[in-house]
Amino acid sequence: MCIRDRTTADGGVAAFTGLKAGVYLVREGSTGTHKVIKKAQPFFVSIPFPSKVNNKAEWIYDIHAYPKNTVSDDGTKTLKDEAAKKVGDDVKWEIKYEVPALGVNAQGVQETYTKVGIEDLLDPHLKYVSAKVTLGTEVLTENTDYTVTLAPETKADDDVAERQKVTIQLSTARLATVQAGQEFKVELTTKITGLPEGGEIPNSFGPLVNDYNPGTETTTSDRPVKVGDLLVLKRDKDNQKPLKDAEFAVYETREDATAGQNAVATATSDANGEIRFVGLVLGNADQKTFYLKETKAPAGYVISTEVKDVNVKKGKSTAVEYTIDNTKHDGPNLPLTGAAGQLM
Repeated sequence: MCIRDRTTADGGVAAFTGLKAGVYLVREGSTGTHKVIKKAQPFFVSIPFPSKVNNKAEWIYDIHAYPKNTVSDDGTKTLKDEAAKKVGDDVKWEIKYEVPALGVNAQGVQETYTKVGIEDLLDPHLKYVSAKVTLGTEVLTENTDYTVTLAPETKADDDVAERQKVTIQLSTARLATVQAGQEFKVELTTKITGLPEGGEIPNSFGPLVNDYNPGTETTTSDRPVKVGDLLVLKRDKDNQKPLKDAEFAVYETREDATAGQNAVATATSDANGEIRFVGLVLGNADQKTFYLKETKAPAGYVISTEVKDVNVKKGKSTAVEYTIDNTKHDGPNLPLTGAAGQLM
């Protein structure tokens, strides 16, 4: 039966006053919001406490105890999205933390690692692809040194509703080799499955060390994936009629657009003349300049050679942002390869 409980104040002090003479068992209760892997060992305190001062036996009534906790480094999570250009591409997340030191148990025996790993509940706009795990300087082997558990195990490439929980843990054999202070690192590769309304895809994780499991929202990434779409209208210059089947591409540099190489994405105008580039990756900014170029004109129209600067903002576009006009050919759009062609 608990006869008294206290919560530590600033400085980590919890004072129990007015106790009667006797022997008390002290146990640690809630650790609050602190990153405690292991609670302090229970201990007994007698009041008064026998002691010697200058070789003279004395009873001490003001007792000070210093229980200790083992705490965790919750690590960092860094987004690596330089290679991603649009929805459907992969982005990587570098997750790492330092394995904390363990203490000794009540019998004075050094404790061992029973669990080392991470948990990550992916955003609905992400899908698990693969994981590369490193302990210290050694790259580990999946299903030998560690396991990856997915829930659910599968997800469609365009699914923006399901959330996959990724749990990565070292195997029993590998746990026996873990040393305090080693860096546990996971390079998690995920696919972008869609564009969220606000244009941001966040991610976070939680470390797993023995009984310490603070949850998947513990450590957020340094920044979210930022994506936006671009809506362009294609129309007839003379009557503003929407034009179908015009083909366009967007590029990251004007030089690529001029040369017609290294396109980030391509799209074709629909019956309403609309060309939508869905989910262009913007990097660290809330907006990014791309370069738009027509690659094929509708039948009967002259292709535009203009390279147009277009500004893409994060999030979904709800209105046409740019309009591209085409003019009709003066004559038939046929190759004049002989007398018959010229006569027509």
